[in-house]
Amino acid sequence: MKAFSLLVQRHLDERGWNRKDLAASHAPRNQSAALRKITELLNGGKVRRGLMDSICVTLNIDPAERKAAQEEDRLAWLNSIEEFQRQQFTPHVWIEVIPGWFPSLVTILGAGFFRKVPAPDDLLAAQGDEQIIAIASEFVVRHFNSTERRVNRDEVNHYLFRCSFDVGYRFTPHGQFVEKLTTPILAPMTAARVR
Repeated sequence: MKAFSLLVQRHLDERGWNRKDLAASHAPRNQSAALRKITELLNGGKVRRGLMDSICVTLNIDPAERKAAQEEDRLAWLNSIEEFQRQQFTPHVWIEVIPGWFPSLVTILGAGFFRKVPAPDDLLAAQGDEQIIAIASEFVVRHFNSTERRVNRDEVNHYLFRCSFDVGYRFTPHGQFVEKLTTPILAPMTAARVR
């Protein structure tokens, strides 16, 4: 939230305000709670959309400026995730699932337990698109029809062989090659569902 925080600080400075003044304008009877929430938001903690909206209205922040700052913060967040995942990356096959798929144990075990499959040695040693596609296609069919799969058959959308952080090959569960991706691929970081 660095860009959004800087935007808010600039508007506070223009008014001659500080965060306490902003908190007082939001909750005159409970300024300490308002200050805590504002500080948490501007320091990159819990995002409260209602509070962000209220701050922007109070400080008369232009919606286009807000949108640009939030986009800058979103890109910075994605870059930090990419940097972390790039350092941790090892080639593997990833099961892509249908929207809404969520086993109850994913919060304990992580999505990787269900969806990340070690790539076999012959696939890791394959050279060139044609050989990679042929070997990966056979592997996908074998895995999809095996008992090693931890995702129900009807919830599997695609398989993605990630040979590097920036290169992946997508297949249908029946081994048909769909496309080659040549862009950074971010794995899900966390997942949670409250029922």
